[in-house]
Amino acid sequence: MMLLQRERLEVSHGKRFCQKKGNKLKVTKTNKSLLLFGMVAHTVADIFAHSVWEPFYIRGINGGVYTLNDMYKKFIMQLEETTMRSKRIITIMALVLCFSFVLVSTDVTAKVKGGTWKNMKWSYNTKTKLLKVWGNGYMDYVGDLGAAAGWVRYTKTYDATKLVISGNVKSVGYLCFIDYLKVKEVILPKGIKKISGQAFENCQKLKIITLPYGLKKIKDGAFAMTGIEKLVIPGSVKKLEKWSLANIPDLKELILENGVRELGDSFVDSDNRLRKLRLPKSLKKIDGYAFLHCGIKKLTIPINVEEIGFRAFSSMDNIKTVKIKSTKVKKWGKKLFFSYEPHKIKVIVPKSKYKEYKKIILKNAGNKKVKVVKAKKF
Repeated sequence: MMLLQRERLEVSHGKRFCQKKGNKLKVTKTNKSLLLFGMVAHTVADIFAHSVWEPFYIRGINGGVYTLNDMYKKFIMQLEETTMRSKRIITIMALVLCFSFVLVSTDVTAKVKGGTWKNMKWSYNTKTKLLKVWGNGYMDYVGDLGAAAGWVRYTKTYDATKLVISGNVKSVGYLCFIDYLKVKEVILPKGIKKISGQAFENCQKLKIITLPYGLKKIKDGAFAMTGIEKLVIPGSVKKLEKWSLANIPDLKELILENGVRELGDSFVDSDNRLRKLRLPKSLKKIDGYAFLHCGIKKLTIPINVEEIGFRAFSSMDNIKTVKIKSTKVKKWGKKLFFSYEPHKIKVIVPKSKYKEYKKIILKNAGNKKVKVVKAKKF
């Protein structure tokens, strides 16, 4: 049979399977076993390609006929080309899948911003809305915007919903988180010693905060205008300073743990929704105006109180009953129950101190509607 020249066939890849003898190409002995497989595979390939293949001969462009060896060579070339194309397709598909997975699993819009401010470091994640502050020592006050903390100057932090302060931070600085309107939860480090004035003022959505034991000072307006509904003050806070817990409009329950010794001037001023207030046995002194404008209805003064200051219970519009359990009160302030709109208030005192306390209270009540009664049992 006539054969096409090697150049016309363009099957250079066939060298690895065929050898040339004279004008003919012959399948090598070691590769004859692949011939049957090649024929079957090529037939299947043509079926998928919707083409018709003549299994025994191929007509050349010059009218010649290819031998079976020639067909096998051409098939090998086509198979290898198809394999290369398949590999490229598979590689591209794999890359597309990987890229899709990255898009699904990663928010490309998320951004983490951070920096250093004095002895503090901070970071903010725009996706999780988490603001983190950590460092060593006492956090400074914010001051003017030009000298403000880095997280304050990066205004996107005002969208934070959670604040975590960690490390060896000893205090929350003055004004450091004022007006963070969207913060709902604050986590403080165990070693915190001080919460400065107006530190969290106007964090209107703040509901969750735990004050760790070891905290010593809470300064004026620290939680003013927050959304806190329940607050537990650890016994390590010996004195609640002036206005320390004032103006918390949603505060309903306040628990002072054993160890607190003094209630400062107006410490719960204007907490109008306060309904549950538990004072500890360790309490010894109640400063003047301590419960000014407090919304509590019933109040119990514990057994170790020794001093009650000027107008301590004044302008408590909802107060109905005050129980004084202590038999140790030596100092009484004047106008204890003064109000511009006086109403009936019942003061219950220990049986053993009834006469003494009744005389002092009525003299210093500043409210003619106050009635002193003897306790049956405390």
